[in-house]
Amino acid sequence: MNDQNNNMDYKAYMSLLSLNYQRIYSYILMLVANHNNADDIMQETTIVMFEKFDSFEKGSDFFAWAITIAKYKTFEFLKKQKREKVIFNQEIINLLGEESKERFDKQKEWLDALKKCVSLLPKTDHQLVNLRYHENISITAIAARFGCSFQKIYREMARINNTLIYCVRRTLRLEEA
Repeated sequence: MNDQNNNMDYKAYMSLLSLNYQRIYSYILMLVANHNNADDIMQETTIVMFEKFDSFEKGSDFFAWAITIAKYKTFEFLKKQKREKVIFNQEIINLLGEESKERFDKQKEWLDALKKCVSLLPKTDHQLVNLRYHENISITAIAARFGCSFQKIYREMARINNTLIYCVRRTLRLEEA
């Protein structure tokens, strides 16, 4: 049973990490301005996050939790780099972390609105979106599956995308009001 719980924790960790990896990495890169250093710090950060994942409160803000760990790992790295100047002080790093969190929150609102709009699509449109974006099937392969031309599927996807953009914008405006 313990192995099963560990496997579920590992899957939950990997899912949350994959959703937030790029944002965490961007935050680190913003602080060290060097891809090699950012890669090293990100690797150490992911190890620490995994080791401490049992302390992460399920359902809370994984990104905020991860950024805190990334910030400390970045500080450690910068302290070890005696020949490199520390460009940012603690206050600036905290401000950058807050900015990243705000951007993430806005992105989350947009994604929530998109999910809602996709759920409102007619069944055929929903199926096309699922094939193209969730299953990552090419437009050519989708056209072959439906026995129609590439151009027809391309036009349908453009129409669906426009519908989703309009719906997301409308949903976000309604939520603001």
